[in-house]
Amino acid sequence: MPEHPDPKPRPHPWTTPPNDRPDPGRAARTRPDSPAGPRTASLGPSDGIPPRPSPGGTPYAELHVTSNFTFLTGASHPEELVETAAALGHHAVAVTDVNSLAGIVRAHVAAKDAGLSLVVGARLVFVTDPPDAAPCSVLVYPTDRASYARLCTLLTLGRRRAPKGSCHLDVHDLLAHHEGLLAVVIPPEVLPVDDRFIDLLRGLRAT
Repeated sequence: MPEHPDPKPRPHPWTTPPNDRPDPGRAARTRPDSPAGPRTASLGPSDGIPPRPSPGGTPYAELHVTSNFTFLTGASHPEELVETAAALGHHAVAVTDVNSLAGIVRAHVAAKDAGLSLVVGARLVFVTDPPDAAPCSVLVYPTDRASYARLCTLLTLGRRRAPKGSCHLDVHDLLAHHEGLLAVVIPPEVLPVDDRFIDLLRGLRAT
């Protein structure tokens, strides 16, 4: 039978003094055997970073994107979302925060700098009856200045009738301000046992 090698005691990384710990990234950043000495390595496809698609690729855009202006839901600033979309070669990107257009200005500035088209939108989450029922929501995108103004009016209406930090809207509010808005319905995770969701679809289709 082969002999087992003698175990060599090695300190656990957590108990090793910081100055004595090996740097796992040092080998990737420097090449001491290079004739010119150590140099900084650049990230590429081999590092898990996908190359940016060519401009002639298939047009693609994320249409349901939440920024950190949706509290406790989104994590990235609007400008970071735009920069990431540009780096991935997307042709456009949308910002659709919940019952809010607060991140649109920052996204617009970043999209202009990146040469990327910005799709302005919002995710309308409707109040439910009973309150603990699964909420229904709709992504809406204004198609011109007039419909953008109607969307702003709709959101202001919902804010005024709710406590600070909340927005109370129902499908009838959307139907009263729908002109010029494109809508994409997001089904609830659990469909209601009654016909509320079907009624929502029928009402939107009728407009």
